[in-house]
Amino acid sequence: MYAREVDGETLTFAVSGLLWERSLVMIDEESDSLWSHLLGRCMRGEFEGHQLKRLPGEMTNWKKWLELHPKTTAAIMKRSSRTYRRDFYKAPDRYLIGCERGKLVRAWPFPDLVKHPVVNDRLGKETLLIVFDAENFTAAIYDRTVDGRELTFEQNGKTLIDRETARRWDPLTGKSLGEDHPTVQLKRLPGVVSYTKAWRRFFPKSTYWRAPNRATPKESD
Repeated sequence: MYAREVDGETLTFAVSGLLWERSLVMIDEESDSLWSHLLGRCMRGEFEGHQLKRLPGEMTNWKKWLELHPKTTAAIMKRSSRTYRRDFYKAPDRYLIGCERGKLVRAWPFPDLVKHPVVNDRLGKETLLIVFDAENFTAAIYDRTVDGRELTFEQNGKTLIDRETARRWDPLTGKSLGEDHPTVQLKRLPGVVSYTKAWRRFFPKSTYWRAPNRATPKESD
């Protein structure tokens, strides 16, 4: 998910019909510039070299989304494929969630997150919390520093708990739970759910978090 304003101009994006590195290429109607959908970068045209601002988004199923956001609105679009259904995600080895922060790039493969659905990690100086809900195939990345204090999270049933304050948290909204403390919201960071192969092609310098005792995957994984 990106903000589509570039140099003060709001752009209108569409599918170009082209592929680059076997991935979709976007085109903006205002200048016919070509953009990589995974990098968010203009590769050719008037805006060449410009970078779209990546925004936090969420990939989950409709049932879970409505549970979390009952008053949501939805864009009804013409169906172009019947491929992307629940069965499509039965092979977690194909996917990961990645994060790009400046020049630093890191990814957390879904097979590792299935085994360890709560990960306290770092990217440069930033403290990150990565959570994964295997039932709904949903991953999220948060900043785990709250009010200047670095928190360490653990799974507590269907919720999270942090060691430092013992507060409980909702893993898919980042909100603290319970009436004994004011509600606090973890800052959600932009994360990209991607095919592992595509991420490796577009982010060759990415580092990868690995579950304990799990080897780094081969290029063919």
